Amino acid sequence: MEIKCNNRTFQIWKYHVSHSMLLVRSPQNKEHKTNIDIIFHGVRFINLPNIFYGMSISPISPEIDKDLLVMIENMQYNPNEVLVFRGDKQKFYVIASGFSVEENEDSIFDVKF
Repeated sequence: MEIKCNNRTFQIWKYHVSHSMLLVRSPQNKEHKTNIDIIFHGVRFINLPNIFYGMSISPISPEIDKDLLVMIENMQYNPNEVLVFRGDKQKFYVIASGFSVEENEDSIFDVKF
């Protein structure tokens, strides 16, 4: 399942170490009146820059994402838990047991956890 991100800029917004939760947000601005929040839980590994341009999020594909698979070849993981952020010419990923996506008009200072 692929989730389109509407070609927006995303940031690592918050990471809660003790609960292994990560909030990645595309904050509202003059061009976009809503935030897009991606909340990961059960986070085991993060390979994201602080700010990046995202076009979509999808499960890892062994045929397409060979470069990412090399980075985690020594880790034990469930392939269903690996999510890839795809940008123009970049790919980043997160290993987490689950995630949710929410579009909202909350203040950029409000967080869900």
